[in-house]
Amino acid sequence: MTRNKDKYNENHNHRRQQIFMSAEDLAAGKKPQWSGLEITGYVRNISPQLWAFEHLTTLYLNENMLLRLSSDIGMLTNLRVLDVSSNKLRSLPAELGELVNLRELLLNNNFLRALPHEIGKLFHLQVLGLHGNPLQKEIINIYNEPNGTQKLLTYLLDNLTITAPPPPQRPWIPLARPNKQRPACIFTVMCYNVLCDKYATRQMYGYCPSWALEWDYRKKAIIDEIRHYSADIISLQFSLIKEHLIEFNQLAMANAEGSDDMLNRVMPKDNIGLAALLKVKESAWEPMNPEVTQISQPILVCTAHIHWDPEFCDVKLIQTMMLSNELKTIIDEANCSFRPGHKFDSNILSSGRVAMDHMDFKERLYKSCLQRLLSNETNEFTHGFKLASAYSEDIMPYTNYTHDFKGIIDYIFYTKTGMVPLGLLGPISQDWLRENKVFGCPHPHIPSDHFPLLVELELTHTASQQPPNGLINRR
Repeated sequence: MTRNKDKYNENHNHRRQQIFMSAEDLAAGKKPQWSGLEITGYVRNISPQLWAFEHLTTLYLNENMLLRLSSDIGMLTNLRVLDVSSNKLRSLPAELGELVNLRELLLNNNFLRALPHEIGKLFHLQVLGLHGNPLQKEIINIYNEPNGTQKLLTYLLDNLTITAPPPPQRPWIPLARPNKQRPACIFTVMCYNVLCDKYATRQMYGYCPSWALEWDYRKKAIIDEIRHYSADIISLQFSLIKEHLIEFNQLAMANAEGSDDMLNRVMPKDNIGLAALLKVKESAWEPMNPEVTQISQPILVCTAHIHWDPEFCDVKLIQTMMLSNELKTIIDEANCSFRPGHKFDSNILSSGRVAMDHMDFKERLYKSCLQRLLSNETNEFTHGFKLASAYSEDIMPYTNYTHDFKGIIDYIFYTKTGMVPLGLLGPISQDWLRENKVFGCPHPHIPSDHFPLLVELELTHTASQQPPNGLINRR
């Protein structure tokens, strides 16, 4: 997801924006609202009550006689501007690193010889004032380089000791017991957005040390996690029959006639889907049954990355429609079962239908070019997959966890006819995230901004096989 820092105007003078209530305002009962505070007058000590003003966004303590700052300053997490210039500070509390919303930190003209590495956690910082301090030469040299503030923040964060322990094992949540009265194939499937290397940058994830964003570092943790869970869909409990590449921009081009929006909005997006047609191995069925072993039970597994941007919800909707149509073609040709996973429009997949006047189309002119996808009898798109999501919001409150966004954008869907979820991997510990103040991933202990999903499914065999069973992994 795009995580652009909001613009910060360095010439913005907050003091000049002060507004004083008039007598008329007071007489009218208007209540004061203030988010900034300035304390001046050669003050030597700050009242502890100041740190309770958690609503503050600007705090000016400059031109005083302060010798130290309380560690409780870390409670002012809404601060965007902090000025403690022209005091007598010789050190800074590590808790300054908790003020992750800071855009401006002015420390000029003090007696600072070193900076706490925790300042590197201030990834929103735009302005850092250090002039007039007897700082170490290494710090000064980095600071004076072009783009020195960002380089110094990276240096400090990269050298910050990681004190947080690894997160505890995620719990396994049982959902149902297998039915021993009929032949069944029990297997697990994992959905894991491992975060593309080219997107794992300090510009996107400024709260993560650069060494923890390196692919070689993350790759080891990702592989260890995949091996730990050892999902059957990865260890080839199935044998491959055929694979399919689904390119949404090519589908958009093929269906663009009569719609400029299809060409201008849908076609430029380079999202893809992958579908694999699998066959269950005979040894996977339990209990073994001579009749069952004679059946080559095919399963279609699909993983796709649908365009995520809320501003392009119409693109997301159309890509899901096109994917569903392509999967139906594959299923009809193979007479198989279907089983999706990873990132689709969850409402369409669950409900099986969407009207052409749906609000997500944004009243754009897609109907003519999507006409062949519509139901013959109604003015809507439908599919007959009968899908359900293995995960619910009650179990997994978010699958994507960054500083700016926390929500569910990863799914595993399965065919309700012929498949039963027996259990799934639960969420990461909320206590661990809170106690270690992990407000976004990737993290040195978590290699992606997405948490892997893992589901155990029971594929049952009945005398009258229905096409098709299926899985969709969605991101």
